Amino acid sequence: IKFENYKKKSDVFGKKIKDAPLGVKRILWIDLWEQMRDLGYEDVANYISNSYLIPVAKSLKDTKLVDELTLFKNTSIGQKAPDFSFEVIKDKTLITKKLSELNSAESYIIVFWSSTCSHCLDEIPQLYTFIKARKNIKVLAIALEDEPYKWKNLTHTYPNFIHIYGEGKWDNEIGNNYGVTATPTYFVLNKDKKIIDKPEDFEALKMFFEEG
Repeated sequence: IKFENYKKKSDVFGKKIKDAPLGVKRILWIDLWEQMRDLGYEDVANYISNSYLIPVAKSLKDTKLVDELTLFKNTSIGQKAPDFSFEVIKDKTLITKKLSELNSAESYIIVFWSSTCSHCLDEIPQLYTFIKARKNIKVLAIALEDEPYKWKNLTHTYPNFIHIYGEGKWDNEIGNNYGVTATPTYFVLNKDKKIIDKPEDFEALKMFFEEG
């Protein structure tokens, strides 16, 4: 009902400004899109984006804005999580797996962290303790790093995680595809790898599972 109400209001707004210059439309739609994003109404934000803002951005040849809006949509709640490959050791052999191929849990937590991030070094041990007794949750810990040495040592502390080395730190393909700009950043996926929550910190993540 909330989505339909905001959708109708967006359409009414769209009719009122249909004859405005493209530059003005861009400013007004971005302002409305940001309001919906900040309120957590991702479905409404994506409706505004698809129906109005992306067409305006394309008309203005603003490819950067189109890319930003597309990235937000691709990592919104309800979307299939962007797929990626990683290496794991199985029977002493290094094999390549994909996120989409995993089928060992009911829920998956993707956490982007770094061995040089003080918040991460506080939250990662708490996350490890929290999921240790929960066999139906699997954690993929993607470390955004400039060099692997400190990270490699820490991986031995958390053997139940799937550890992935995010070479390049802020210029890492997986991190970029998830729009990661800070660590730690969490995504919770269901067994079908759809994004079902994006908790802002460990306490919010813990609350999601305890209340769910």
